[in-house]
Amino acid sequence: MERFVDNGDGTITDTLSELVWQKEDDGKRRTLAESEAYCGGLSLGGYNHWRIPTIVELRLIATEWKQIFPTAKDDQPYWSSTLVRNPGWEPQAGEKHKYVAYVLFSNGLENTYFLYNKYYTRAVRS
Repeated sequence: MERFVDNGDGTITDTLSELVWQKEDDGKRRTLAESEAYCGGLSLGGYNHWRIPTIVELRLIATEWKQIFPTAKDDQPYWSSTLVRNPGWEPQAGEKHKYVAYVLFSNGLENTYFLYNKYYTRAVRS
């Protein structure tokens, strides 16, 4: 059985993790809050319960990203929902300087960015 199955309805199922992925992102950059709202309002493949993937879920597909999503922007960050706290910065900088983890799919490296930056979104559901 193939690991990634195109469901023919704008979604792809990962049979290993049983996650269902949005096949095509909409090409728009958003803040984390905007991405959460986008995923929360997404209706795709007959489902309404979409969300931003965790960093663990993104790691699961990092090496197959281009195979699964051939039109993805592999040299650009896609949001994860995983917040990374930096206690040294928060007292001075406040909430807006919390970080969010991401995987850069061109090379599989992980990093973090401020949650108010604008990046791409690929929705997932369990």
